[in-house]
Amino acid sequence: LEDQVDLMLEVRAGEQETLKRAELTSLMKELRDLVPQLEQATAGSEFGQNVLRKADQVLVQATAVGETSKLKEIAEAVDALTRTISFFKGVLQRIGR
Repeated sequence: LEDQVDLMLEVRAGEQETLKRAELTSLMKELRDLVPQLEQATAGSEFGQNVLRKADQVLVQATAVGETSKLKEIAEAVDALTRTISFFKGVLQRIGR
């Protein structure tokens, strides 16, 4: 019985990891799709350069995490991507894009 419970917990953790990894991939694509809009909207400004560096950093970190199998790290990367995308969408909205 204890072995069955352990196995069920492993399966559940694997399913959660798979779902988070898929969410991570989707958010990375969404951020990559936002980058050209951000480049255009903030062209020539130091703020724009900082925004693009931030996007690069978040994507590099998310890519590295995506190659691991630790659910906690994947969830943290998903949170970072979600916050970054939300911020970038806010910037684009304020600029009127």
